Amino acid sequence: MDWINDISMKLQQPFVFPNGGFEPIVINNPTVQFRWQTVFITGEITFSTFENIIDNEVFNFDIDFVRPKSDGSMMLVGKPVQIKIALEHGTVNDNFDVKMRQEDFEETVQRLLRNSESDFLSQYHWMVLTMHQNQRGKEIGHETIWNLINYDDDKLIENWDDLVGQASLQFISQQGLVDDFMNNVEENDFSTDDLSQIFNQAKDQLTDKDNPMGNVLSKMFGNEDDFQEAISESMNQMMGMFGGIDEDEDEDFEEEQAYLIADEVIEEHLDMLEIPYETEGDDLYHFIHKSDLTGKTYDCTVVTEEDYLKTITVYDRKLTKDKWAGLYRLLNSLNNILNFGKLVLIEDDEIIVLRTELPNPIVTVPDELITDMMDENWVCANEVFNILDYFLDGKLTYEQALEEAEDSFM
Repeated sequence: MDWINDISMKLQQPFVFPNGGFEPIVINNPTVQFRWQTVFITGEITFSTFENIIDNEVFNFDIDFVRPKSDGSMMLVGKPVQIKIALEHGTVNDNFDVKMRQEDFEETVQRLLRNSESDFLSQYHWMVLTMHQNQRGKEIGHETIWNLINYDDDKLIENWDDLVGQASLQFISQQGLVDDFMNNVEENDFSTDDLSQIFNQAKDQLTDKDNPMGNVLSKMFGNEDDFQEAISESMNQMMGMFGGIDEDEDEDFEEEQAYLIADEVIEEHLDMLEIPYETEGDDLYHFIHKSDLTGKTYDCTVVTEEDYLKTITVYDRKLTKDKWAGLYRLLNSLNNILNFGKLVLIEDDEIIVLRTELPNPIVTVPDELITDMMDENWVCANEVFNILDYFLDGKLTYEQALEEAEDSFM
């Protein structure tokens, strides 16, 4: 039965998981593979998406069942990450025929992509197997418990519980070493020299010429000396957490001042543009933005919280479920075309929002980055919401909407 063992297709557009109203999970250059009784997707994600998967346990990610790959796990910040995920076997059985041929497989995948309510598009029905970066001919990254399962087992469904149990034991057998390490950390049972060596390795990774984030950060700090000083200060603060170096007693005060500086930039920009705004608490600015293109007004917020800034503009039309299938197809493509921001359909509220983010405003950055983030959001919102209006009103086909987007943003 070898003819059913390896069927695959390369998708022309990124694979976008809506992710329940949170930041969507986008897999670029995706390939969908059907092997034996399992469906896999391989592709590329951004480093921020990699962090999102870890922080929010996307694709059934569990930090207790993750281990480094044989070549190591030290990821380069800002560099894209290769990912492989598998569809849970129950969902495979519901949608795929084990004896299907290539044309049947392609037709099934396209049908599922058009159905916004299918389990195929829900991150909760997928399992992340591996995430890694290709560094100098090596695969640096992580594998999860799900990667230790034999998906070619001819009795995969019947043996599922046993296969998962065996994979779990492989991780549990290493847990004692992990527990010892964490106990040593909690008891400060590390010398300053040991910690210094660890953090210096991290610093070398960050400043490596192959790390694309290094050049960006260096420019942000002004020159190489300032960059090195800032990185060294950050490492000293991290070591202070373990008792190796005393933390500055004024650290909380300095962080608060950084927030105040960001707030001042936001307020000055809104005042300069003569845009009235309201504040909610210490971390949210609300105002109305008027489109120069259409004259329409949109609700906007700028949020400052958890060490980042985010601008959100809300599309002014409610979108009922009967329009979601066509919209998801268009949003998947628009998210690939837009130079800035991400379009997200918030299903609970039946609205579309456009988000732009500036990570880590606590780090000293030029004021222009904050104002650019806001301005870029409004420019994109003016253009893309106008395209959505014409598409929903039937004045543009799907293909014409993409052409308009490419003219505006490419």
